[in-house]
Amino acid sequence: MDTEIAALAASGATTLMGLMVSDCWTSARNGFGRLFDRDGRTENRAENTLTALDTARNSLLRGRDTQDESVTHAVAAEWRDRLHTLLRADPSARAELRSLLDSLGEPPRNQASPAVHNVISGGVQHGQVIQTGRIDGSVLSPPHND
Repeated sequence: MDTEIAALAASGATTLMGLMVSDCWTSARNGFGRLFDRDGRTENRAENTLTALDTARNSLLRGRDTQDESVTHAVAAEWRDRLHTLLRADPSARAELRSLLDSLGEPPRNQASPAVHNVISGGVQHGQVIQTGRIDGSVLSPPHND
């Protein structure tokens, strides 16, 4: 059973790290805040959890900017340990964490994936084609034949 808890805690921490640096952070922050403040008895504890999540996120963003992977490892270890402690102390938190991860990690099940249709125009392409929504500041030119 402890192996299952450790795996769930590691999965939760990994997902949390990814969400901290994504556009989904606000909903993830609130969901993890509710998870850690399950009994809802202490408003101060809930605020402390949200503050700790925000501090961890800021550390991750700074670590990413400076390319310091030790920050990522430290933050992941901290939240893995916190999740592991919570899951061992409160078995009902396991189902809530699984549900939270499912809701944050996957699109709603009743929505079909959008169809993708790509068209390349402008003649024959003799090189790589990059698909993107927007690239700013880049100039793409044909290779020079010297």
